[in-house]
Amino acid sequence: ARAVDVERDGSGRVSAVVFVVGPERQRHVVRCERLVVADGVRSPLGKVLGREWHRDTAYGVAGRSYVKSGRFDDPWISSHLELRAEPGGGAGLRAANDKGALLPGYGWIFPLGTAGEGGEVNLGVGALATAKRPAALQIRPLMEYYAELRREEWELGPDLRLPTSALLPMGGAVSGVAGPNWILVGDAAGCVNPLNGEGIDYGLETGRVGAELLASRTDVAEAWPQLLTGHYGEAFSIARRLAGLLTVPRLLPTFGPLGMRSQTLMTVALRVMGNLVTDEDRDVTARLWRWAGRRSVALDDRPPFTA
Repeated sequence: ARAVDVERDGSGRVSAVVFVVGPERQRHVVRCERLVVADGVRSPLGKVLGREWHRDTAYGVAGRSYVKSGRFDDPWISSHLELRAEPGGGAGLRAANDKGALLPGYGWIFPLGTAGEGGEVNLGVGALATAKRPAALQIRPLMEYYAELRREEWELGPDLRLPTSALLPMGGAVSGVAGPNWILVGDAAGCVNPLNGEGIDYGLETGRVGAELLASRTDVAEAWPQLLTGHYGEAFSIARRLAGLLTVPRLLPTFGPLGMRSQTLMTVALRVMGNLVTDEDRDVTARLWRWAGRRSVALDDRPPFTA
């Protein structure tokens, strides 16, 4: 059922959520004492509650689909930071580009582990963008072209199932993430890593700590943004600054291959991109990352999770 509205009491607390149910869209009201909004990147209920997305920092433009694959149980995610054109027609992309010409965006495939003839992989493409440098990306044609490039390697079927696309708020670039008895978590709260598009771990983490905070019966209107800032603010700030640089034309194709040849640099990059620097870490990488995060927040016109 789709949550479309809320009811509030005189103090501004959410007292009920309004759903529409079934093909006739019947109105159904569910009373509540506390509310967790986990309705994804678009967060329609978050918008009702006052969530606002600020697009002046890096955000994602991405599409995903599901396709049958002979490698549905492969243990690895496959990603391609460069997509290059090849001669010939198809997908409305190759004809407009010379062989080897760089196409905008990156691609990924990861197995779903589903058994039997219905075994599928998640296949998608995406790009980073900012308000000043929007992504020149045709999601559906690029996704079909990427599937064509990987079809033999991944034993892909002919059809992409349920292709969808979305704009992805990243790095806490949203405000209005909490009220007296309600919070936004995960993608709805902009908790997506700007450097790799990852949001699953943040969804799990914010769900857990958010539940603990709500269970304490604290007024979460101020406590939740402060907690998010304490957990992610510095890392998100520096990450979205770096992600903004990746929207500069030809920067990644020029310098990316140089970095990829260095095991040391790639180890550092995977660590910071994967949100794997903890408060307990005291090595050089951890100290530099935290220092850069503090400096970045100090320079932000709008720090993460603020209006």
